[in-house]
Amino acid sequence: FAQALGRIGCFFGGCCFGKPSYQFGVVFPVGSYPYSMYGNTPLFPVQLVESGYLILLAIFLYTLIRFKFRAGCYLIFMAAGRYFFEFLRGDNRGSLISDVFSPSQIFSIGVFFSGVLLLYMQQQQVKYRRISWKMKKWKNARIARKKSISVQRNAVSAEKHWIRHCEYLEIGRASCRERV
Repeated sequence: FAQALGRIGCFFGGCCFGKPSYQFGVVFPVGSYPYSMYGNTPLFPVQLVESGYLILLAIFLYTLIRFKFRAGCYLIFMAAGRYFFEFLRGDNRGSLISDVFSPSQIFSIGVFFSGVLLLYMQQQQVKYRRISWKMKKWKNARIARKKSISVQRNAVSAEKHWIRHCEYLEIGRASCRERV
C-alpha cells in the first residue's frame, strides 16, 4: 500500500509520467516537468495505473497468499508489473545496456529471478520441515515404545524383587503375590 501511495505522490509531483495518449491522457500544469517536455499534450497517467496495480497486488497477496510466501510473490509480481509499466513511461529514465530497456527494467529482471529463487528456497524449507516433522514424530514414537517397554520391564523387575524379598523373609509365594 505504501508503494501505491508513493506512485500517487509521483502523479502529484509530475514525475514518472507516461507517453502521449489522446484517449486516456492527463495534461500537467504549466511549469511542471512534463509540461516542459510535452506542452499541452495529454500524457498517459502511468503513475495512477501502477498505483491501482499495486493496490490490487496488495489485496491479492493479503487475501490469497500464505504469509511465508508473500515476500517472494511480491518480488515476482512487482518486478513483472514494473517491467511492463516502464514501456508506458515517457520521461527520460536513462539507459544501462541499450536504449530499448531502462535501468529499472533490467533491475526488475534481477528482482523477478530473486523472487523465484526465494519462493523455491521457501518451498524446499517447507518440504524439509515436513520430513523433519515426520522424522521427529517417528523418533518420538520409538522413544515412547522404548519407555513403555522399559516401564513394563521395571514392573516385572519390581515384582521379582518383591518376591525375592518375601522369600528372604520366609513368607510364602502366594501371600507375597497378594501383596503385589
